[in-house]
Amino acid sequence: MQTLFVLLKRLPSNPDCRLLILGTTSNYSALSLLDLDRAFNLKLKVPLLTREECSKLLGADIGIENVSIKKVLTFKEMIRDKPQILWPSLWKKYTA
Repeated sequence: MQTLFVLLKRLPSNPDCRLLILGTTSNYSALSLLDLDRAFNLKLKVPLLTREECSKLLGADIGIENVSIKKVLTFKEMIRDKPQILWPSLWKKYTA
């Protein structure tokens, strides 16, 4: 873990180069316990998506609410070539 922390904090050797590191987690307490949260200057808590936001992302309301954006986007990728009529049952299988 110390190696990862050192690498995250290392500045690029060329001052003209910039580096952006984004980290995501659904378990911030674990990141904090490992002290990796210190490597990031900004921490942003992204709330769970509402039913309306999920519907907007999917283009249809299939009753999904209070889930992470990552879960909805992964599901959207999974269903992209599936008929919309199957989406609710696929969501149940995906979240089971």
